[in-house]
Amino acid sequence: MRVSVQAGCPSCGSPNLALAGTIPSSDLFAGQQLPKPRAGGALYGCRVCHLAFRFPCPSDDELNNLYETGCADAWTNGQARKDWKIAKAWIDERLPVGSSILDVGCFDGGFLNTLGPGYERYGVEIQSRAAEKARSRGVNRIAASYAELANWSDRFDAIVAFDLIEHVRDPANLLAMFAKAVRPGGLVIVSSGNSDAWSWRLLGARYWYCAIGEHISFVNPRWARKISRRVGLAFERSEFFSHTEAGALRKLTEISRNVAYRLAPAMTALARRMGAGGKQARRFPELADYPPSWMSARDHFICLCSKPTI
Repeated sequence: MRVSVQAGCPSCGSPNLALAGTIPSSDLFAGQQLPKPRAGGALYGCRVCHLAFRFPCPSDDELNNLYETGCADAWTNGQARKDWKIAKAWIDERLPVGSSILDVGCFDGGFLNTLGPGYERYGVEIQSRAAEKARSRGVNRIAASYAELANWSDRFDAIVAFDLIEHVRDPANLLAMFAKAVRPGGLVIVSSGNSDAWSWRLLGARYWYCAIGEHISFVNPRWARKISRRVGLAFERSEFFSHTEAGALRKLTEISRNVAYRLAPAMTALARRMGAGGKQARRFPELADYPPSWMSARDHFICLCSKPTI
């Protein structure tokens, strides 16, 4: 089914969109419990560039306010993150020690801290408390907002962004700013959820990753290949991973819960209303439709792009 959503796809402007379904309401944003749930809106997909996105979504000012009041430890996962390990290996392989690395959405500087002090370490971070933690680790905060990257050209040897692009209204514009700010021969490394993952396709708009309140754009390697060419980057490779290392029992449990949620949503909603799942579904009936988590799913990807020297 074709739909019309304002000016079309946020990445490419195409009006060739498909409605994927309604995103469940959520009472969380950036790790912070909200006074009342926020409506999830709907999930749309672009048939041209393969971006999926939430519509409607909060205004930029509203998003910024929500992030600033969010939990200062919301995205702290330690040094075991799979995408950090992959990105560090790519940087070590391609760039000499002493290179300048910019982490956009650096939070508390965790990834840059894994590189060690031999690199020039720069960060962009909106959350002031997290940015202060990064500064204490030797990270030079060059901006609070990624929009300020528009002022930089051919400056950094590598730009990394972990779990950031899903928070951005126009991810193609973000990638274009990365392409402008990185030096010729430099690297751009991005990780995010993979909307082409089989687990995601099973549940569509009701997938747990879509229901996270601060997630508004959803990408995949097909989108990354197309948009990287458009903004002047060479797409080199991608790897797929799960954010959580889980044993067989947890994997089986999460698969079972999500398949049940897909096949018998009314039963899942009833369990929510009876107190299962940690949601206030008795007080806020709309939370009965909130999906079970699937942290063990292999539903993320990281991609490596480079800026041509000619």
